[in-house]
Amino acid sequence: MQFKFFIYGQGSPAGVAFSATIYIDDVMLRNTPLIEFPPPSPMRALIDDFEGYADTAALLGFYTTINSPAATVTTPSLETPAPQGSKALDLAIDFASGQYPWGAVRSAAVSPFSLPTNAVVQCRFKGDPTLAPVADDGTSFWLSFYDQAGSGVNFTAPAATVTSSNWTTLKARYSDFWSGTIVDTGNLVQWRILVQGWTGTSSSPALSGTFYVDDIRITVPPVLAVVRQGSALQLLMNDLMPGTTYTLRQTTNFSQWTTTTFQATATSRTWPIPAGQKGFYQLYYTP
Repeated sequence: MQFKFFIYGQGSPAGVAFSATIYIDDVMLRNTPLIEFPPPSPMRALIDDFEGYADTAALLGFYTTINSPAATVTTPSLETPAPQGSKALDLAIDFASGQYPWGAVRSAAVSPFSLPTNAVVQCRFKGDPTLAPVADDGTSFWLSFYDQAGSGVNFTAPAATVTSSNWTTLKARYSDFWSGTIVDTGNLVQWRILVQGWTGTSSSPALSGTFYVDDIRITVPPVLAVVRQGSALQLLMNDLMPGTTYTLRQTTNFSQWTTTTFQATATSRTWPIPAGQKGFYQLYYTP
């Protein structure tokens, strides 16, 4: 087998040539992680739907405003109406001039929760067309999660999302998140919501925009399988989220469906398949 080592980076400002030296030692192959994390915590299905804040003051009691080193200013507030429920997060951002201006809010620390490898993170986002004339490959929306050591994983949505005036449902699988360090995704404790204005140049002018975020959730698609228990067949439903109401549909001809709803009390459940019956099953839930 082969190994490859490389260093990636850019000068300051970007584009300026630079040199660097890296040192590598003690390369090894392991069948266990070099850094052992504790067991994963339960999944947090609802990250934030912003319905639980009485007013903007309550929102600011949980979220902290953070900005790029330049003079960017972010003003968070609650917005009504919202695409889900009655409240959404409103981020009014005055982007500073120059390169890479961004504004963000970061949550307070919460009880540890996991991001399962089969999870899908979704949220609703509404951008601002004001940024369209200056949008480039640096114009992006970020959703990040942090572990107890402060290491984070990030999902980024491109400029077309940031400059759209329509509510968009964003979905990201575990593999869509990236990081420059090792992150304990089984024990996350914070999240950050960020909008970056542009890559730009040193002469890029200041600009303002307003962005909206709502209904941030972690979902896990259920998995179906047919198993035999004794002489009977059972429909095995795995990766259920306890407390979630699921809808099970079954048909033998795709023209007539039988529908049943149930609330999951465990991560798996079986359903009897009548002897001699051939059919098709569909299981879903509404986040």
